[in-house]
Amino acid sequence: MTDLSKVTSEFEARRRETLADDFDFQALREMNRDSDGSALNDQVDLFLDWASALLRRIPKDWKEYSKQPPADLHNLFEETAKLLQSIQSVSSQTTGARGAHLSNLSGRIQGLMAKTVNSNKELLFLQMIGEDRSSEAGILRARLSVSLSNMEKTLNESRANASKLQEMAEASKEATAKIAASGRARVFHNEGKGYEDAARIWLVTTAVLAALLTFLAFAFALGWLLPLAKGADAGQLATHLFSKALILFTLGAALTFSAKQYSANRHNAVQNYHRSSALRTYRALLAATRDEAVHEAILQQAAQAIFSPSDTGYSKHAAQYDQTPIVQLVQGMTKDGTPPA
Repeated sequence: MTDLSKVTSEFEARRRETLADDFDFQALREMNRDSDGSALNDQVDLFLDWASALLRRIPKDWKEYSKQPPADLHNLFEETAKLLQSIQSVSSQTTGARGAHLSNLSGRIQGLMAKTVNSNKELLFLQMIGEDRSSEAGILRARLSVSLSNMEKTLNESRANASKLQEMAEASKEATAKIAASGRARVFHNEGKGYEDAARIWLVTTAVLAALLTFLAFAFALGWLLPLAKGADAGQLATHLFSKALILFTLGAALTFSAKQYSANRHNAVQNYHRSSALRTYRALLAATRDEAVHEAILQQAAQAIFSPSDTGYSKHAAQYDQTPIVQLVQGMTKDGTPPA
């Protein structure tokens, strides 16, 4: 706001002021109330109504409207203001002290209200100006009331929009968690599929080696392959048997290795499918409730299902380890506000 606008605003504010603006008549009436709401002095209530009606229609700069302000009007306004100040001075006193003080004002109140003035023409002129100012002030108050009502309406709308945005943010957070869970579930599923494909290859290899070992065992036993020459001595017999045993042992070791590889890959495939299912179930369970305590419990169970080894039938002696640190880490992440998924 420029200096000119500020000066203009201050001038307009002063132009609408009346003598009543110096006093809070509602607060003055409260000072004349007992604990049960009754008046301490009925004369004070009458005087406050009389003073409010008088001063509210007298402009604060009333002296500027006359070259020589009437002395009787000056005395009337001054005595009224002093009496109002005297009433105002009891604000910090107890109820009993206020009642005693206000009772002592009855004489001054009656004398002031019965006082007559000679400058009736000037008083009427000033009251006309004051009424005009009061009318302008009433219009301004009405505009202010409308503005406050509009502000309150806008504030309520803003609160409603903020609540909707909060719900949208929570829904977005849940959706992000679900998308992340789905993506990681897909990763585990793809890894499980890769292990399953490798297991098939090792199964075929194991079957081929088993068939070959069986065939060679019968072939060696029945003399179909590498028959023993007639008339062989003990050294040749030992060499012959050692060669066949070495072949069978090598094939047996390869068969054992292939079978273990098949079991290991099938075990990893089942584990990854289990982790994928855990994440998909975790997403579905999250959607069923918004309780944070339930979410944490579900997250702990999902963490245990993902990180805890388990027997699958393909690996009867799965390595066991304490998953407590993992669960504690997940709990710490949820308490710190990190998204769980």
